[in-house]
Amino acid sequence: MVNSFIFTWIGFNGLYGLFNSIEKNNGSKFELIDKLLDKTICDRIILNHSNILDELQSYKLESKNGKKWSDDLRKKREEKADSVQIIKSALNCISEVRNQVFHEAPSPTDINERVKNCKLILMPIATICLKNFVTYSS
Repeated sequence: MVNSFIFTWIGFNGLYGLFNSIEKNNGSKFELIDKLLDKTICDRIILNHSNILDELQSYKLESKNGKKWSDDLRKKREEKADSVQIIKSALNCISEVRNQVFHEAPSPTDINERVKNCKLILMPIATICLKNFVTYSS
């Protein structure tokens, strides 16, 4: 399961990195996601994966510099923030799980469940981003 998640992340990260490069974005990591995912698509992803978003919130994911990604996701969902902003927060959580896997940080005992959940929500995001990237760059 870990390898499958890693490959999914690499595919998404490569695509998004290329898009950032084309757009000459030097801002925050997922700043431009709204150019690849519209509100309707994000609404659908949130509706179909609310249980995974619940799990991401429960992981208490935090960056090395103290950014509390899980808390940020929970706050945005409670405030009923724009769905694109919620997806950006979810991507930050997924990125932190990626850090746990890639950088051999102390792995939580449930790492296999975490990567499974991250892959389940990352796959539709990456697929839609790819489809929209091809259309966007045409």
